[in-house]
Amino acid sequence: MKPTPDNLHPQPYGPNVGDGEAVILDILWVGDLLERIGNARVYGEKLSQAQFNILFILRRYGQEGMSQKQIMENLVTTKGNVSIHVSNLSKSGYIRKRTSKHDGRMQVITLTPKGKRILERLEPIYLAQVEKIMNRFSKQEIKTTLATLAKFRTICDEELEGVS
Repeated sequence: MKPTPDNLHPQPYGPNVGDGEAVILDILWVGDLLERIGNARVYGEKLSQAQFNILFILRRYGQEGMSQKQIMENLVTTKGNVSIHVSNLSKSGYIRKRTSKHDGRMQVITLTPKGKRILERLEPIYLAQVEKIMNRFSKQEIKTTLATLAKFRTICDEELEGVS
């Protein structure tokens, strides 16, 4: 059953789910749906969503290269996951790792020509899919959603303070 203003708790939540829990479940559900849309329409069999996101971040923010730590700070993932994805992207020839000129202990990750080519092909598809979804929302709905999600992030960050 699709959610409507009269039915804010779609199945499979059930009748005993409170509003707070339903919000969390809906956020997780939407995240899963977006990942499935991306896998079906954008990334295909070449890349995972996380791998695409790493390439995308490197292209947008890392012209000079980024460390794995910097990549992790721009993604919603763990250090271990970034390490695995970076290793797989390197083996596939999409990125290269080199020692930093400024700190010999740090590896700098950059896109290879092959990585740039796949982004040139996939980024327009990705942006068109984002636009297709977001065009269904008013500017006010987008602003309200952004503000609400920013508050969620702040609260969750506070809950994680001191947790490693």
